[in-house]
Amino acid sequence: MAQGKVPFSREPIHIIGAGDVLRFGGVTAIVLWPLPSVNPNAASRNNDSIVLRLQLDERALLLTGDIEMAGESAMLQAHENVDADVIKVAHHGSKTSSTAPLIAAVRARFAVISVGQTSIFGHPNKEVVERWRASGAEVLITGKSGTITVTTEGQTLNLETFVKE
Repeated sequence: MAQGKVPFSREPIHIIGAGDVLRFGGVTAIVLWPLPSVNPNAASRNNDSIVLRLQLDERALLLTGDIEMAGESAMLQAHENVDADVIKVAHHGSKTSSTAPLIAAVRARFAVISVGQTSIFGHPNKEVVERWRASGAEVLITGKSGTITVTTEGQTLNLETFVKE
């Protein structure tokens, strides 16, 4: 084998959708969105992003991909429990996501926005950041804080940023 090349892996691919539950040790990952697809070859859109709620004992994280308003609304209609201590804010804090109903349902202590220091798209949107702050969440932006690390053993929650203030 040529140096630096990794052989092609033939690991099985599992298509997941809302309602699926995955377990990794003590962590339960509940797929909240999208609905299971009948056509795995269909084009993927932002609202087809996987949304996972990770639970370890008393702590929960919500990972939202690039889901937008329509996906948020449909997900909230389908699931009662979307609350989380930490949310990875959808779509880099775009104005097309983080609706007031979603923010109210999540009740996050920390809202993490993954985006560079500058964005040609204007992310994160100032109104989105303010909505999260108004909800009581501490907003952290990777473009300012660098890598944001969240750790928990299921009871306490620790959040650390690469850039110290």
